[in-house]
Amino acid sequence: MRVAGTTAAAVVAGAVFAVDALLPIHAAVSVLYVLAPTLGSVGRGERAVLGWTAACAGLAMLSFLLTHLPDPDASSTLRLMFALLALGLTAALLLQRQRLNAARCAVEEAEAALRRFTDTVPQFLFRTDAQDRVVWINGWFETFTGRDPARAVADQTWSEVLHPQDLARLRARLASRRPDEDLPRLMLRVRRRDGVWRWMAFDRHPERDPDTGELIGWHGAAMDVHAETEAREEISRLNAELETLVRDREAALSLAEGRYGALLEDLNVAHVELDWTEPVRIVEAAMADGWRDYDAWAGAHPELVDRCIAGVRTVSVNEAVARMLGYEDLAELVAKPTRDNSAEPRRVFERQLRAFFERRTHFKGDSTLLARDGTRVPTLFGANLMPDGVRTITTFFDLTEQQAAQARVLEAQDELARANRAVTLGALSASIAHELNQPILGMTVDVQTVRRWLGRTPPAVAEALRVVDRLEANAARVAGIVRRTRDQLGKELREPEAIDLGALLDETARLLARDLEVRGAALETVCTLDAPKVLGDRIELQQVFVNLIVNAAEAIHASGVGGRIVARVAAAGDGMLEIAVEDDGPGIAPELRERLFETFVTTKQGGMGLGLRICRTLAQSAGGDIAAGVSPQGGARFVVRLPAAEDAAAAPCAAATEAGARRAAELARGVRLSWGPARADPPGR
Repeated sequence: MRVAGTTAAAVVAGAVFAVDALLPIHAAVSVLYVLAPTLGSVGRGERAVLGWTAACAGLAMLSFLLTHLPDPDASSTLRLMFALLALGLTAALLLQRQRLNAARCAVEEAEAALRRFTDTVPQFLFRTDAQDRVVWINGWFETFTGRDPARAVADQTWSEVLHPQDLARLRARLASRRPDEDLPRLMLRVRRRDGVWRWMAFDRHPERDPDTGELIGWHGAAMDVHAETEAREEISRLNAELETLVRDREAALSLAEGRYGALLEDLNVAHVELDWTEPVRIVEAAMADGWRDYDAWAGAHPELVDRCIAGVRTVSVNEAVARMLGYEDLAELVAKPTRDNSAEPRRVFERQLRAFFERRTHFKGDSTLLARDGTRVPTLFGANLMPDGVRTITTFFDLTEQQAAQARVLEAQDELARANRAVTLGALSASIAHELNQPILGMTVDVQTVRRWLGRTPPAVAEALRVVDRLEANAARVAGIVRRTRDQLGKELREPEAIDLGALLDETARLLARDLEVRGAALETVCTLDAPKVLGDRIELQQVFVNLIVNAAEAIHASGVGGRIVARVAAAGDGMLEIAVEDDGPGIAPELRERLFETFVTTKQGGMGLGLRICRTLAQSAGGDIAAGVSPQGGARFVVRLPAAEDAAAAPCAAATEAGARRAAELARGVRLSWGPARADPPGR
């Protein structure tokens, strides 16, 4: 465009020059030079206008000199002057037009920049006419609401984004105001493009004619204040709740103070309020000087300790304190120096000063107070530092009656100890009688059996000798029980020995063979381990087995139909061995199962209730325990768990090799011995 204009201007200027200089035309042809600046300045600035104007003026003057010198006439001179004037006016008009175009472009650019600014401001900017008709809304309206602002203005549908309740309120406010009356800030809800209602604050200001002052419209803005509004509402709600809570707490505190005050009075609990302002000031000064150890400070400054003790002041006391110390007038007790109320003020107050040094808010101890008549009152006290840091509430408990009661308790304990010794002696006698009863009863039966064997013709010496062996074993049991009881009374512990539980169970079965036969019970012993050993006292563990097996036999005998007992040795895991004795008798009542091991608890007619208690004690002395349960047949099941000896790890048993004849002989006496696949019968069985 610029090149074409320059070319056209050059052609026009050359053509006018040629016509004016070469043709004898007596007309103002040079006036046509004005076309050249007009064409040459298209798309160019002021310099192009001035350049083309100067060039065309030069060409006009050159053509005048070439055609009219040396004798120019007046008409040609006037034509030259007219052409130059036309060029000047044209140049002026062209310059003015360029300036106007530049100004218009600047205005358009400013409007565009202002429009971009208003469209990016995160607020609604709007303008209305004097009749409150919206005539312009910025582009953020579309960003927030999703609606085209131009269409919203053209169709006046901008109000559809307002909440119906708020729109009705806005219209009512507009209808009730004067035409030129401004509106205060309005809080209106606007629907965001996602459908959420957001609170916005609308402000507007009048726009008036600068000459007449007449109202020509309104301009304003709306800002999203939803978060602020919610926060303000939340703060208002919280303030209301806080005020209610404070009132409730104050009322509750007042009620609690009255309640606890009355309660303390009813319970005769003495409390004193003390003021420690002076001692605290001295302690704080000492700590500011670098003292951290109370004992070191007190040793270096005993005079300051005396000042602290003298500086403690009594603020108030309750009626219980006055009664405890024999004062009728509370004011008299409050006015009395605090240290004069204690029989040992330095010890007590130094304890509290040490607590101040250690920044403790609670301290307690014992103290002896002095009553009005000089009587010493032993007390326990607890002191709590108040929030102000200088006052304490100290509670005192009178120990006078407790100390007297303690003396009476000590006397009663002496009497009880004497009675306990008598009861213990009786219980020990009953325990010994219970343990000796079984072997002595067995010995009695064996003696009668020997008489019968020897009274035959001829005497059955072999059978009698076998019974004598059993009689000897029972006698050894009696001696062992007596020896163990003597050792326990003498506090002498025998060294534990490694005991083969399988062999011990077999021996016990042979000892009880006659008892089981009399009671109609068959015993089966089962061992699934090879030499399962534990460390303990042989007599004690055998006594446990005897008690459990005899109890099972008595339960079966009481049922009147006979039955079977199984005693089984097995590994229990975790280095423990398990001996289970179970029967198919009537079992144990559930309500007695948890109490079976308590002293004097029994299920047998005429029983003493000591056997199972002794069993538990003996099992625990060997490092194990005993528990009761229900057998698979519905009878009783007792399980003794004992730690296995470290040098006798349990292993699978070897195949049984016991002769069938010997087994049959034992079964005939009511004892059934069953060995696991990896165990050989013990020698001499």
